[in-house]
Amino acid sequence: MRLHQHQSEGVALKVVIQMNGAPNPTWEEVERAVRSLSRHPTKDDYVTLEVERLSSDSEIVEESPLVAYFIDSYGYYVSGRGWGDKDYYTLINSSLGDESIRVMCGGDYMTRKRLAFVDVPTAIQSLKCFYDTGRRDNQLEWELDDNCG
Repeated sequence: MRLHQHQSEGVALKVVIQMNGAPNPTWEEVERAVRSLSRHPTKDDYVTLEVERLSSDSEIVEESPLVAYFIDSYGYYVSGRGWGDKDYYTLINSSLGDESIRVMCGGDYMTRKRLAFVDVPTAIQSLKCFYDTGRRDNQLEWELDDNCG
């Protein structure tokens, strides 16, 4: 288990406690799982990373998830909340426009804006930052999840 050394208000951040329920994955395992989504897309394929903030006595203060799905013909849909976020956000590429599209994601149909489906490098960058810090990558574009539907 990896603990970041920085403390904030007496709280340590334990990063990436689970990937799809498996404890303590390496970054290489996470990246391989994310890339494999596009090679073998099925309705239930996704990668979920979860982080926890712990108090000095190891009590869970906050849990944060980030989920990546691959939607055939469109790209990666990455959504969740980072450490300290109150709301859920979706990774976007605003240059793709806001045309509404209906897709199968996680076994359910949903309508999302085209801009909510990003390419492999962008998805990988967002997940790597989350893996390392438990936060969303501020160098990328994010929109409140409710605004992407």
